[in-house]
Amino acid sequence: MQSRLSYYHVLVVLGLMLAVLSPAMLKRNALAQEDKPMEDNIALAARVYAPGALARNVRADLLLQDTPALEPLSPNSGTAQGDWSKAVYSRFVDGSFDIFFVLPGISEERLTQTSSVDELEGRLNGDSTQLVYTAFVGDVAKIFRRHIGEHTSIQLTNQGNNSYPFWSPDGSKIVFQSDRDGQSEIYIMDADGSNQIRLTNDPDYDGQPSFTPDGQHILFISRRTGGYRVYRMDIDGSNLVQLSNVPYSARPFATYDGLLFSADGDFDGWMELWKSDFDGSNARKIISPGSHQDLLASLGAMGGGYTRLTWIQIDGTWYIQKAEISAPFGDTLSWGYDWISLDKQPPVTTVQPLPSVSPHDVGVTVSAMDYGPAGLLSYHPTTVQYRDGLDGEWVTIEP
Repeated sequence: MQSRLSYYHVLVVLGLMLAVLSPAMLKRNALAQEDKPMEDNIALAARVYAPGALARNVRADLLLQDTPALEPLSPNSGTAQGDWSKAVYSRFVDGSFDIFFVLPGISEERLTQTSSVDELEGRLNGDSTQLVYTAFVGDVAKIFRRHIGEHTSIQLTNQGNNSYPFWSPDGSKIVFQSDRDGQSEIYIMDADGSNQIRLTNDPDYDGQPSFTPDGQHILFISRRTGGYRVYRMDIDGSNLVQLSNVPYSARPFATYDGLLFSADGDFDGWMELWKSDFDGSNARKIISPGSHQDLLASLGAMGGGYTRLTWIQIDGTWYIQKAEISAPFGDTLSWGYDWISLDKQPPVTTVQPLPSVSPHDVGVTVSAMDYGPAGLLSYHPTTVQYRDGLDGEWVTIEP
């Protein structure tokens, strides 16, 4: 009897100990699950995520200017000529970066010429009548707006460092990154700079925003889980969704066929170019950089592009040797670009009339006509579907 009482006594004591220890143990287990590895490559973060990193890491005596520019990433880019598309990009000239306005294949105009001020991250609104950009005045980043054809710019931000401006598709809003409240967060404002509203609230990095083409969502980069990843949210900051799992994701854009972004997927300290489906699935590396190079995504008229930065290390500091853009303009001292198409008319596809009933095989002819000013480089119908009877199953014919 004594041994049985001792046995139960031990069980009761153990049960009480577990009851006392379980909350603490559960808390430690929860913390362990949340304690994800931090992506804290200082050199990479300084090159990719710090506002003004590009301007601060340029030394004119190290720049290379004698190599050809990149081939365009988009298949139509090399033949794009005419006033159906317009672009802006930044070029290092006279000791600083200035913004240039381009009619590809026709003309180029230098828009900004402010001495000792770097103007970067230029973005055109939907009809290419206005430009927003970031000007680095000393160590402070400010956002400006300018009407194309005018010679003065309007300052839109005053507090803290503000960068990465991006127009909404309808031109009524501008989303941007700001550290005015002590850390980098995403803000949105009206096109005239009024109604500046903070959308994110996290103690770690939120930045590099862009709108989706439907204007309903904002893509951005956040390190709220310990690593830099692509996120999507509604334009009021709600419905936050993580889209990427690739380490050191950066500069996300929505193109016509998915997401384009940069990332260091192999943890070698240098940025590759990546694509994924719109929901973040099927992420794959599409271009790898060369030695000591970063590939930073840009948004182009026919889908997307990139800037290739080549770096050299001097006395422990990395400096840019060459900056090239994947577009048929710019030189080897060029950075970033926004290239928009004014051709909004999609091709019209038709199928010739078919008989309602036929005892014999019927040939099907598919044709397409592009009425817009850009023209089609090529057209290859991928599939044709037909249905046998009103309630029949759809059958796919491969061309």
